[in-house]
Amino acid sequence: WIGGGGGGGGGGETTEPSSSPPPPLVQGESMTALCRIRHLQPLFGCDVVWDRINARYIVKFHKPIRAVTPGQVVAIYVGKSGLICLGGGPIWDRGLSYHERGLDLPDLDQLHPSGNNDLSLGNK
Repeated sequence: WIGGGGGGGGGGETTEPSSSPPPPLVQGESMTALCRIRHLQPLFGCDVVWDRINARYIVKFHKPIRAVTPGQVVAIYVGKSGLICLGGGPIWDRGLSYHERGLDLPDLDQLHPSGNNDLSLGNK
């Protein structure tokens, strides 16, 4: 149901859906889902909201994600006994980074790994 848009780091937006958003989003509620922004990246939790005024989706990650960049693609999944990909789209906006907010970085165990090949977080 996500068409030509995207999601973003700590918060981002997507553009028009290719079909009607799921009922919770149409009713102005958020929807909890799983997503990823990199190939081979483990799935992580997010909340998806439909911004009716600007006709786009807003994706808020449950944990900080490193280096979210416009042009990457967010893929959104749901499912309890099997995953269903609801759709995805390019990221065109992101939330403020820790640096931009003037905050200290969280401990490494509080960051979500960037991917299975991300050795910067001690994954080997």
